[in-house]
Amino acid sequence: MLHSKLLLVIVSSLVVPVCRSALSEENVTKSLTLKCTCLMSGLTHVRLTMLAITNPSTPPNSLLSTIMWYNGREVISVLYNLDGVKIGSLWALHLYTALVRRYFDVESSTEDRSGRLYNLESNIFPIHSYVTELLWSDWHGTGCSKFDIDDRYRKWLERKPDADLSEITEMVRDNNHELHLVLDEKIDSMSADEHLTTLALAESLKMKNLFLNDLGNNHDTRRELMSSYDVRVNWTGADRILTEVWVNLSVIAWTENNFQNIKSYYTACFDFFKIIYFHLIWKDLLCIKALKRHSSKYINYVQKCHELLTEFGEMLRIEDDTDIQKLATSIDMVAKRKKAIDYAIDVLNEILNSSAMSLMCNATDWMTITHAEVRREWRAVLLAKDEFPELGTQETAKAFMNRLTTLCRGVDFGIIRSLIVFIDEINQELNKSQ
Repeated sequence: MLHSKLLLVIVSSLVVPVCRSALSEENVTKSLTLKCTCLMSGLTHVRLTMLAITNPSTPPNSLLSTIMWYNGREVISVLYNLDGVKIGSLWALHLYTALVRRYFDVESSTEDRSGRLYNLESNIFPIHSYVTELLWSDWHGTGCSKFDIDDRYRKWLERKPDADLSEITEMVRDNNHELHLVLDEKIDSMSADEHLTTLALAESLKMKNLFLNDLGNNHDTRRELMSSYDVRVNWTGADRILTEVWVNLSVIAWTENNFQNIKSYYTACFDFFKIIYFHLIWKDLLCIKALKRHSSKYINYVQKCHELLTEFGEMLRIEDDTDIQKLATSIDMVAKRKKAIDYAIDVLNEILNSSAMSLMCNATDWMTITHAEVRREWRAVLLAKDEFPELGTQETAKAFMNRLTTLCRGVDFGIIRSLIVFIDEINQELNKSQ
């Protein structure tokens, strides 16, 4: 387990830098006070449930139910859009309380005669302690001690180190009710639009939605995407890789990997989407290259290709992804007549080779476009005179984005980006400290 001082360094770095000229001092103070209130409630929850973990008479199912009795969805959905606030360690608490039953079932299935699980303490205790340390470090790093937030359960915890499950459950219920009242007060002060946004965010924080509607566990959907767009990829090991990252998603080994198993799942899914979409861009560029021989309009279609790529990145909230930026730059250079179309295709091929390696598939077999496809496209363009009818290749790219929108209904890619940023910052600071 990470040392608490190291955790303090890590989580302190996650406190969002605030530009006082851009944000209201009063709003930032209110937002940070609310975050600190949520942190104290989270700390109370993990300290109370630690008593249940260390009490040998606690039945496993009751223990799980008590740990899971925390509404991280409501907390994060309210904090997400506040001035000067990052979710920080509250991501860890949400993931822990939402995934602990999956983890418990996978890692701790053998019961002894008393109904206790053999490796309960060896598995749950370190993770519970890890999340607790992250919360404390975030508390100190955010400077919560300067706000008037009462640790009102501390004395009870000191008096009741051997509390039984009924007493612990009562305190957990009270703590959650108090937090709910605080969050409700904040929600009541929101505009109607803000309230609807918060409700949608809360839905997106369900584990199914947060994990891309369980794409990693949906073989039929993946295979449909692999075969529907004539991208001519030899997917070979891709299905196995996507299944593996899905299985690893449920393993709470964060003391060892600092949530990298979750990041790996998103990376594999986004690489899967990118491989398909980049092949559609490739075919579009081939069509535009053929069109160039017949019409000066081709440059307008290069610009449209660039727009579609930008839309794809923005839709998934990966607009700063290195591959997307590199490809967008190459297409922009073609649009500005600084480079030939073959230059962008070469860049695309290089990117696909790297993405394909991560999914163990062959995505660089040369794409082609038939004479019939070319004739159909350029005739439509020439007949349109001063208009710019949409190319079939670009219609297909849009159809794929629409399909992803349908598959990811209820998914908020901004929320996913927030989680990925949290994971990246945790690991970046850890690497600096080593």
